[in-house]
Amino acid sequence: MRPPSELPPAVAPVDAEQAEAALVEHYPRLVRIGYLLLPPSVSRGRRVFAAHALAQRSLQAAHRAGAATVPLPRYPGRTGATDPGYAYVRRQVLRRALAPGRLG
Repeated sequence: MRPPSELPPAVAPVDAEQAEAALVEHYPRLVRIGYLLLPPSVSRGRRVFAAHALAQRSLQAAHRAGAATVPLPRYPGRTGATDPGYAYVRRQVLRRALAPGRLG
């Protein structure tokens, strides 16, 4: 897996409204992604709580960024892959869940 700095340069603009709509539509999926990426050494309850926090904080990043950019989807046939808002919040959840020292 390539580090985020090596992702393809192709980007699509995303505003906070698109990110919010994607968060509402895909919230359960984003929480599951966060839960699965958090360390298993932490108790189940704490991982669930942290996964919800990751999903919710992904929207805060979109509001701060204003008109942020996200990579275009690599697999357009997959569900949600064509929605740049979902790609943005998913990337934020992944980034935060994989950050060093997260719930260690």
